[in-house]
Amino acid sequence: MPLKSRLFEAMGIVVPAEWDPEGKPFAWVISTYDEKLYRIDTRTPNGLALCSFPGRKIRVYGYLNEGEDGNHQLTVQKYALLDDLETIR
Repeated sequence: MPLKSRLFEAMGIVVPAEWDPEGKPFAWVISTYDEKLYRIDTRTPNGLALCSFPGRKIRVYGYLNEGEDGNHQLTVQKYALLDDLETIR
């Protein structure tokens, strides 16, 4: 269960964080310009769709959930590719 949840906005790059034994990524993070990592919650349609843009610069909006272990998970509400700002999903 998350301890805290708050509205959140960040800019960064979508990068894989964990891989299966065959080398395919199965966990993704937003790596921000201040060198913080936020795990993407892929249980939502926007979170799952965001993982289709590895290496792309994005602006993401959603809820940041902090777990008991101090790790952060981002539930994506909408996002924009920074080279395509007119498209907010």
